Amino acid sequence: CASILQGFLYAALGLLCLYLATYIFLFLPASHDFQALIMPLFESASVLNQQIVLDEATMAAATEAVMPALWIFAAVYIPVLLPTCYRYRMTMFRLIDHPRPRPLLAMRESRFMMHRTRFALLKLDFNLWWYYLLQVLVLLVGYGDSFLVLFGVTLPWSAEASYILFLVLSLALRAALLYVTMNRVSLTYAAAYECLLSDFEDMKAKLWANMNIPAEAPKNPWNDQY
Repeated sequence: CASILQGFLYAALGLLCLYLATYIFLFLPASHDFQALIMPLFESASVLNQQIVLDEATMAAATEAVMPALWIFAAVYIPVLLPTCYRYRMTMFRLIDHPRPRPLLAMRESRFMMHRTRFALLKLDFNLWWYYLLQVLVLLVGYGDSFLVLFGVTLPWSAEASYILFLVLSLALRAALLYVTMNRVSLTYAAAYECLLSDFEDMKAKLWANMNIPAEAPKNPWNDQY
């Protein structure tokens, strides 16, 4: 449920950034080719026939003309998405560690825990560059059939068989990668979570002390019956 909520949040941010990028694109000179190509099609559509049919040449030209809008969208969305993702990086840890896990509460506590610590977690990600590089390489293996076609290499079986072969190979390599490295990576992030949790609990205790609220009794998830 927490992953679904985060997905909706990222999608909503993407939609807002898409609208902003579209308006920026339309106000720039780079959109003139796209407008010159598309506007006559809209003007030719009648009230009775509002369907717009594009041939392959027009589609190719429109795709090339709209490429600047995609770059603008990436330039707007990525700086918004990355800080937001880092705010909720500890959500799953809070769900696992909390005696009564609730998605919204875990997301809120993750946001508090990551306040002014996102750059530290980013540096930890860079220290694990080898893990993410291997993830990308394993992902690229799944597209091996497409790369072979680009390099003019033909395998002695059908394209469907090549697709299945490289897909299975990619999944097998991913399983092997997770088996070898997942414990080390997970424990590294769990240690980072413990440090952030300690600071978070200290901050919460100070806040409660200033508000004259008694601290909660410690709860153990394995003793909590629910």
